[in-house]
Amino acid sequence: MHKTSIASVRALLGGAALAVVVATEPQAAQVDILETIDGPQIVMIAGPIEDGNDMVFAARTRGIEDAIVLLRGPGGSPIAAMNIGAVISERGFDTAIVPYAECDSGCALVWLAGAERFMAPTARLN
Repeated sequence: MHKTSIASVRALLGGAALAVVVATEPQAAQVDILETIDGPQIVMIAGPIEDGNDMVFAARTRGIEDAIVLLRGPGGSPIAAMNIGAVISERGFDTAIVPYAECDSGCALVWLAGAERFMAPTARLN
């Protein structure tokens, strides 16, 4: 199993690779798998976490063994967030908060579940 290197996460959190994920925030959390050439899969959760997002996350990440879960959102349902966090913890995924993002309440619960947790210098954890 490939483990995330700190250098690769720093490069991700540096900016250009995340231009697409720091656009306008959706009404409900979107869970997207971003294409990568090498290394861990990139999973993006953007927007408020709502009931059902946990099931979407579990389904979309089924079969993924190594991932960095990028986060951007104002929180939301603590139960759905804890369920997402349980999947992250179970699978040993890393978590990161993207540049210029705020990660509040439920988003912070998800972030805490990461095997390794990263945060862009311009991100805020509330």
